[in-house]
Amino acid sequence: GTFLPLHGVPCILHAAKILEGLPVKFQFIGGRGPSLKGFQDLQAQLNLPNVSHLGWVEFKELIEKYVAEADLCLGGPFGGTPQALRVVTGKTQQFIQMGKPTIVGAIPDDTGFVNRQNCLLVRQDDPQELANSILWALNNREQLPLIGEGGRQLYQQRYSVDKIRSELKSILNI
Repeated sequence: GTFLPLHGVPCILHAAKILEGLPVKFQFIGGRGPSLKGFQDLQAQLNLPNVSHLGWVEFKELIEKYVAEADLCLGGPFGGTPQALRVVTGKTQQFIQMGKPTIVGAIPDDTGFVNRQNCLLVRQDDPQELANSILWALNNREQLPLIGEGGRQLYQQRYSVDKIRSELKSILNI
């Protein structure tokens, strides 16, 4: 991503610090400008051996290699900003479409996300809750494929192009 405030990179880095010493690795990909500098500064300040960073990766490689190989994806948003409290991120939709178990930052709207059924749902801007959710996933790995499948089904029911097309046709009376 681009490490925008809505993404909540500081929240994720502080969760990584809480989980330091456990077999959990965080891989960040992307970033640019002041947001990247802020990430790098905080990563260095927290001295996080469990965090790595790659620059920009082409979308196809991102999906086919990094997302496909991930045990758990952080869809977010985790920033707790006004924007973060109104959106389901594009990466969340991409991850659940692939059937990947995904941690999602809760928003007030009815998104269809249900904790431990089709995602792992956390309060935004809460590093401890994010760390607890990751720890739960680490200790309950056998449940992650079912959660990923639940997310894939939610994508088909609510977020797919076909579903959105159908809803737009009914709204526009076409």
